[in-house]
Amino acid sequence: MICPSTVTSNGSSKSYSGFDGQYIGGSWRPGKHGGKNIDADPYSEETLAEIAMANANDLDEVYLSAARTQEKWVALLPEERTAVMLRCASKAKERRNL
Repeated sequence: MICPSTVTSNGSSKSYSGFDGQYIGGSWRPGKHGGKNIDADPYSEETLAEIAMANANDLDEVYLSAARTQEKWVALLPEERTAVMLRCASKAKERRNL
């Protein structure tokens, strides 16, 4: 998943790992475009991640998956949705200083 910090304990930057695609239909996978988007550190210009770009079919799949997921999300009780959001916030705090 996403590493929130790219600075190591000795001050050098490190590359992201496991972040080379898009979340499509419930799983992380590379896009089918064929090209790559390079995400670079704006200060050192070091490559942080190379992400395989999505094509129109990937986007269609994302929209259909999101529509199906939205139906499930709406069916949850407010307390259940709150619990999900609080877990997400907790994970973000845990990963903030990695």
